[in-house]
This record gives sequence, C-alpha cells and structure tokens, in this order.
Amino acid sequence: MADVFISYSRKDTDFVRQLYAVLQEHQREAWVDWQSITYSTRWWDEICAGIEGADHFVFIVSPDSLKSVHCHREIEHAYRFKKRIIPLVYRAVDEAETVGHWYTDSDMKPIEPLARQNWEILKSIQWIDYPQHGDLEQSLNELVQTIDTDPERVRAHTRLLLRVRDWEGRGRSPSALLRGEELVAYEEWLKQSGKMNASPQPTDGQQEYISESRRFEDEAKAAERQRATEDEKRIAALQRATDFAARTRQQLLGTISFAAVVIVVALGAAWLSFQGQRSAAERAAQANTEVAVAGQALTPIPVTLTSVAQRVIDGEATLKVVSQQLTAIPPTTTQLAVQLGAVSTELAKNGVFICPGASRAVFTQVKVGNFGRVTISSGATRLNIRLEPSASAEVVGQIPDGSIIQILDGPVCGKSGNLTVAWWKVQFGEITGWSAEALDTADRFIEPVGASPTPSP
Repeated sequence: MADVFISYSRKDTDFVRQLYAVLQEHQREAWVDWQSITYSTRWWDEICAGIEGADHFVFIVSPDSLKSVHCHREIEHAYRFKKRIIPLVYRAVDEAETVGHWYTDSDMKPIEPLARQNWEILKSIQWIDYPQHGDLEQSLNELVQTIDTDPERVRAHTRLLLRVRDWEGRGRSPSALLRGEELVAYEEWLKQSGKMNASPQPTDGQQEYISESRRFEDEAKAAERQRATEDEKRIAALQRATDFAARTRQQLLGTISFAAVVIVVALGAAWLSFQGQRSAAERAAQANTEVAVAGQALTPIPVTLTSVAQRVIDGEATLKVVSQQLTAIPPTTTQLAVQLGAVSTELAKNGVFICPGASRAVFTQVKVGNFGRVTISSGATRLNIRLEPSASAEVVGQIPDGSIIQILDGPVCGKSGNLTVAWWKVQFGEITGWSAEALDTADRFIEPVGASPTPSP
C-alpha cells in the first residue's frame, strides 16, 4: 500500500516530481502515474487500484487539473471510496473562468455536472496553499502532518477497501470474508469511525462486507456447536453400548459357567449309569459261568444242580432289580448335555436368539390357570414365553422376520414328569418372560403341557 496517490495534470509534472522526491526523503511512498498514455480500460483499472490501495488522495489543484477529464474521474473514484482527499494548491484558480470552460469545452461539457460536484467537494476541504506559503518545504511539511493524522484508522480503511475489492473480484466467496479477531477489530473500527466526523468514513461496501462476515462467522460457530453436540451424543451412545456389551459379557460368562456345571453333572450321571450297567452285566455273566461250571461238575448230583439253578434264578432277579434301578437315570442325559453344550456355544457367539421362519412367525397368547404363555412357532422351531398374569383369553398377532428375542438369563434346569426342562429368561420388545425348552424321553423338542413351573431367576 502507498501512503498517497497523487492526481495531477501533465502540465504540472515538474512540480509533482519535486513533491515526489521530498516525500521519499520523508520515507513516504507515493503512487504516481508518470506515463502520459491514452485512456484504456486496463489503464483505468490500474488507476482505480492505485487510488483504493493508497491511504490518502492528494489532488494537485491548478487551472489545468480542474480542466482535465481524467483528474475529475480520479476525484470521483476517490470520493466514491471515501478516501481522505487532500487538496494541495500549486497554481491559483480563477473559478469563473474554470466553470465557463466546463460549459464550452467539448471534452468537459459531457461531465460538467461531475466537475461541479467535484469542485464543491474540494472547496469543502481545507487546502494546503503552496502559492500563499511561497515555500515548498513548508507546504510539504503541512502535507506530511496531514498524512500522519490518525494513521492507523486511515490504514485500516485502505486495507478494508482492498479486502472488499478482493471479495467482489472472487464472486463474493465466503473464503474472502473476515474471521475471528480480524473481524472483531474491523467491527470496532466501524463503530469508532461512525462516531468521528472526519474522513475517511466507511463506505457502503465496507459496511456490507463486515456485516456479511459477521453473519457467516455466527453461522459457522452455530454449526460447530451443533457438531460438538452431536459428537457428545455419539460418544454417550458409544459408552452406553460399551457398558451394555460388558454387562452382556458378564451374563454370558455366568450362563456358560452354569451350563458347564450341568454338562459335567450330566456326563457324570451318564458315566455312573454306564458303569452300573457294565458291573451288573459282568456279575450276571460271572453267575452264568459259575452255573455252567457247577453244572458240569455236579451233573451226577441232581439235587445240587437244582440248588445251583435256584441261585441262577435269584441272580437274574437281582440283575433285573439293579437294571430297573439304573433305568431311573434318564437315558436322555447324554443328549441333554449335548443340547445344553450347543446352546451355550451359540450364546457365547451371539447372545441373542433370532426368531426363525419362512416368511412370518405367528404367536398366540393362551390363558393357562392364573398365568399366560406365549408360544412363538415357525416350522419345527417353537419358543414358549411365560408371561405375567393376563386377563386376555386369546390374542393373535405377527412378529416380523428377523425379530430379535434377547436372552437375559438362564438356563435353569428342572424336571417336569418325565421331561427334562431348561428355562431361559427372554425379552421380546416390552415383553419379558421365561422360555421353556423341554426334551422328552425320546429326545424330541416339545411344548410343555399345562401350567409351566416357575424357575428361580
């Protein structure tokens, strides 16, 4: 950015060169168009950029500059962007003669209204009068003092003009807006400038730019807060899922441990049954052997043979009694152990029971004594859920495919007549109950008859 933009007539070039040299000695940068070229769009764009990029607009007042179309265009652009305009009189002006020229000159006549407007603007500003001082150094010192008045606010005005120019050049892209501390600083600048009756004042474009920056910043912060809230919700949901998984894992471990104990007991019972049957068979075989040997040895003695035969009969009777006692141990013990083992393995893998079926599973609620039982069946698979007391006699509905029935606790094993029953605490939707899995003596999966026994939770 330059400290000043100097607008002048080409006829005043010698004076402007002196002014330029003195400004450099005072370490002030000046933007001057030294090329006397024909007007073009590209040239004018460079002039406009130079005016907007300089902190001050110095206009060299002379009869020739006031009769220049280019000078009036430059004044108009500086005033439009509310630059601090500093008139520096180089040669005295005859106002009547100058105004008359605007009406009669072919180049000036089309812009006569603009020339009159610019003249009123220049007259409203305090001039630095070089002819009156008669001393270039004094005039330049006065110019430097003016430049150094409120420099930070003036530079902020220039910087903001360049930001607005960039924003508009990029199609008003949000990426070119002010943000954070920079936005706050320019909002304060806008507030302070509005309280001051001094140039430069904020332009409409600057005010719109700051307002749009604030709107975008507030929306971005609101979106960030929304994302943070959603992240917190996701973290909380993840924590709940983690806690649920931990509780489920503990329940599964307890269930598997219980099932393992049942399997060990069942295997032990099966082993004892097998050992008992084998011992009885061995004793019977030994008795038969003894009878045969005795028969061969005592054939000549019929009375003794009769006694031995009686012993054989007694042995067979004893064997029958032992066999009857041993059959009291359910022959399905081994199969039950296998079933429980398979269930335990499935629980360890999934922890839930997926309601199977071809298309939909039908459930019926039937009143049994003072308790109800829901039977969920599809094909060969059946699951019984014992409910709380219900006054409903019969309710028919449907469970969609893939419905999840979650296992909460179990198994609790018991006997019901000649049935071996394993109970599992299950939940479907808001319904919580106990699922009964029953095996009869033929190892068939059946539905319990009548009111099911209530297992301990």
